[in-house]
Amino acid sequence: MSDIVAPIVDITRQRMDKDNVLKFLSCIIAIVQDGQLVVKDKVGVVSHSDTSNVALVRCTSAFDLPDGTYGLEFGRIFTATNSAKGKIVDFVFDKGDYSVKYEKTKHNFAGLNLATLPTIRAPLNPPFGCVMELDKAEFNDVISVMEKNIDAQKNDLMKITISYNGTLLKLRVQQDERDFVEREFELTSVEKGAGEKFSSDYPMDFLIRISNAVKKIKTDSITICFGNEFPLMIKAKDDVVDVEYMVAPRVDPT
Repeated sequence: MSDIVAPIVDITRQRMDKDNVLKFLSCIIAIVQDGQLVVKDKVGVVSHSDTSNVALVRCTSAFDLPDGTYGLEFGRIFTATNSAKGKIVDFVFDKGDYSVKYEKTKHNFAGLNLATLPTIRAPLNPPFGCVMELDKAEFNDVISVMEKNIDAQKNDLMKITISYNGTLLKLRVQQDERDFVEREFELTSVEKGAGEKFSSDYPMDFLIRISNAVKKIKTDSITICFGNEFPLMIKAKDDVVDVEYMVAPRVDPT
């Protein structure tokens, strides 16, 4: 007997827009490469943290598939979908075996054993000190500038300080006291925390990954939530995906 745990359904073929699938998967593989896709009422949800439990992605999108939980290798499906020349790909789900088809090509995948995968995490809403909107393009630009102006070999050790002085939001990355890059933001809106002060440090490598993922989302602004020594949440959405990233604060060893 196969140890594949998957919904027992008839063969289901779903034609999907290639770009929409790639956008959904791009948001996910910024943090995790495989896991559970839960479909309910034509809505698919992926919500997992990376192996080190530093960052969490929660992404939702429309999926015209039977209700169920599917164990998938998101990275492999992204690669297969990205190979399609046309605009449409067919997803075929058949009792634990999955395939991506386009033109005359078929990529077949065995479903992952659900017992070995983490379960979908419930939506998180910690009591953030501040919640604000800022321009997505400006956020992505400064992350790119920071990445280019630091030692690439130290990316996984670098931290970005995010601070709010009651009026302006500031991002700052530095290698020592005199070697730094920083940017101040004029905020689109402040939903919570206006006039108060907050600051916390976060791992730069995860913010680079998240920035690269949200570039593909058709929105002018993103929402940032954080607090003093508190997790950072970045939210972005358009008519295809709704994604949230949670990143733990970086604490220097004492």
